[in-house]
Formats: sequence, structure tokens, C-alpha cells
Amino acid sequence: MFSTYYENNEAAQIPIPQNYNAVVGNPDAKSQADILAGSGAKWFCEGDRQNEYQNSAAFPPKACHGNLQTLLYFHDCVNPTTLNSTYSGRAFGTTNQCPRDMKRMPRLRFSIRYNLSRALPGGWTGKAPLKLSCGSSYCAHGDFIMGWYPEAAKNMLRATGKSSLKIVSGEKGNGYQKPICKAKHRDPGHGTSDYATALKEGGHAGM
Repeated sequence: MFSTYYENNEAAQIPIPQNYNAVVGNPDAKSQADILAGSGAKWFCEGDRQNEYQNSAAFPPKACHGNLQTLLYFHDCVNPTTLNSTYSGRAFGTTNQCPRDMKRMPRLRFSIRYNLSRALPGGWTGKAPLKLSCGSSYCAHGDFIMGWYPEAAKNMLRATGKSSLKIVSGEKGNGYQKPICKAKHRDPGHGTSDYATALKEGGHAGM
């Protein structure tokens, strides 16, 4: 299960800028030392409170009773002109400052949960029998391309917690806005977005 959250909106000074994009995490990482500061990339067993709050991007040393989960935090400081971005100190409990040429924006968090009970019914102890398409657990990474309407991005700043969730709507007012176009495969003769077909063809389907 893949979930995204927009956090720390109460500290944001500006909406996420239009045309902003970012890749966080290190797809070439092979150890904890390669993990970029601030990304918070880690793996843990969901519900294991002790394991959840340690900053380790290694797979757990034993099978999870529930879901295996990974977290990834995106930048929350951005230069609205150049669109360069980075992490604020507050993102992980220190200060509340961005570089002088940047403003705070909502922080995007990826949360991905894997139910491995069918794939690995016997579980594991020691080194996890798992691998990512980029390599070891340390190379987990994610990308974001800004796709919210300007009005929706501004409206997002009004949601400052679970008690004040806000509808993120488009240009035509409140509520869900139906898509105005149909998605088409860019190159139907090469590759597939279907996971089962990708496995059969020896390729991989992206997320």
C-alpha cells in the first residue's frame, strides 16, 4: 500500500511552487553512510514502536508480524524563483530554519507498506531475503513532480492537522474535479504498466 502525506503545513510560508520537482533518497546507496541527511529513509516493522523510531535504512533482522514499511521525507525548503530545495532543520527536531534564499513549504512524506505473509510465509531471521530494483534496502528513493492546481496548493496550507483536513480541489471550486483528459500509453510497443506482464517479459513495472 502506497500512501502520501503533506505534513507541517502550519509551518509552511508558501504553497509548493508550480513546476517544482525533486528526487530524494540515494538510488546508488549501498550502506547507511550513503543515506542523505534529512531524507529519513528507513525500514521497520509496522507497529513495532521501538524499531519505528530508529533511523536505519536496513531491512529488519527478522520477519515482521505485520507489514514491512518504509518511509521517505521530501524537502520542505524551496527557493520560489530557482526551485532549488533542501531540508529545514526542524524536519527532524532541531531548528525551524531554511537557508536565507528559501521559504518553508509543506513536507511530502512517502509511506509504503508491504504485506509479505504470502511471499515469505516462513519469514526470516538475519539477512532479509529481499532486494529492491535499485539494489539493497539503502537505495530506496522517490520522485515528486508538482501537479496540483495553484488554488489547490494554496488550499493545502489551511490543513494543519488531522482535525482540520481540507479538500484539495481544482480551479472549478470545491470537491472532486473529474479529469479532463484520458491517459494513454506513451509508447505502447515498448514496455508495460502491468506488473504481471512486466514479469513475464523479464522487465519491471515502475511505481
